[in-house]
Amino acid sequence: MAFDGTSNGATTTTRSMTPTTTFGADIGALYTVLPGLTVGSTLRNVIQPVGGYPTVLTSGVAYRIPHTHAVVAADLADIGHSATVNLGSEVRLTQLLALRAGINSGRPTVGVGVGPFNISYALNQTHVGFSLGF
Repeated sequence: MAFDGTSNGATTTTRSMTPTTTFGADIGALYTVLPGLTVGSTLRNVIQPVGGYPTVLTSGVAYRIPHTHAVVAADLADIGHSATVNLGSEVRLTQLLALRAGINSGRPTVGVGVGPFNISYALNQTHVGFSLGF
C-alpha cells in the first residue's frame, strides 16, 4: 500500500509470484583432532538449488572447554565467494536449554537452543531461524 499524495488517499499494488520448489545439497566432514577440539568443513550447494546460489566452502574449528558446558567456535565462511570470519560461543544451562552469542558476518548475534530445536534471533537483523539438530 502506498500514499499517492492526493486527497484520494492511498493506492494499492498487488504482485503475483509463481511458487517455486527447489532442492539443493551440501556435503561436509568433521574431525576430532584432540579431545574437545574439532575441525570441519562444508561445501555448500554441491547440488545447486534454483536461484543462483554459488558453491562455497566453509571451514571452522570448535573447542569444548574442559569441565564446563561451554563451547567456543570460529569459522571462515563462504570461501571463494564473499569470505567472512564468524565467532561464536554456547553455554548449556540444562539438557534442554543452551544460550548462544557470537559475531556473524560482522553483526552481533544471540540465540537460544531448546531441546532438539535451535531458535535464534540475530541482533541488527529481522531474522528468526529454526533448524533441527543441536
